[in-house]
Amino acid sequence: MRFMMAVSRLIESFRGTRGAVAVALAASVVAGHSASVKQVAEQFQAGKHFDLDGSMVDFNLPAGIDARIVGSTFEQVVGVDGKIRRPLSDVTTLVTFELNQDGADKQLVTRELLIPGRMKVAAGSNPKPAVVPALQEWVGMTGCFTPTADSRIVIRSGDGAKGEPSLRERMEVFASDLKEVGGFELEVVEADAAKAGDIFVTLEPKGEVVAL
Repeated sequence: MRFMMAVSRLIESFRGTRGAVAVALAASVVAGHSASVKQVAEQFQAGKHFDLDGSMVDFNLPAGIDARIVGSTFEQVVGVDGKIRRPLSDVTTLVTFELNQDGADKQLVTRELLIPGRMKVAAGSNPKPAVVPALQEWVGMTGCFTPTADSRIVIRSGDGAKGEPSLRERMEVFASDLKEVGGFELEVVEADAAKAGDIFVTLEPKGEVVAL
């Protein structure tokens, strides 16, 4: 309020032939006035105040206002550390941001963010299966697969010991489940490549996708 009164007095002091100059000067002073954290919170949106194009959430905020992520429904996609980990397919996550002005005045805002996946779903591809527990990510292909007596579960050479539990331990459990629910008794092996009828699994660094 005192700021606007000062502007008003400034305009009044330039009444007369210099009125237009005074108004222009006053407008520039008002435009330079910093937005409050509440105003930013009300208008907080992607594209204007932050972007999701890189590997980190990048903020673009008025001077004196800072932001951090304090919650995300899919932390494996958008973490509280601000890192963006690209999913296989498009994922929508609710992210809660804390905005603060000069470390004092704080506002919490929650926005629904669509994080584009690294793979696109093709027309006619197999739908996401309904299983328990539910699959977090799924990109369906076309065609069908039925194990045979010659089928194997093939782990790419060098990947069997990776992970905790290891990938081989996980595949042993998978083989046991297949035998219990479908009667398929598949051998778990490690090899550089698979043959027709095999199930091929691998672990990739940094969430890379292997095309088989």
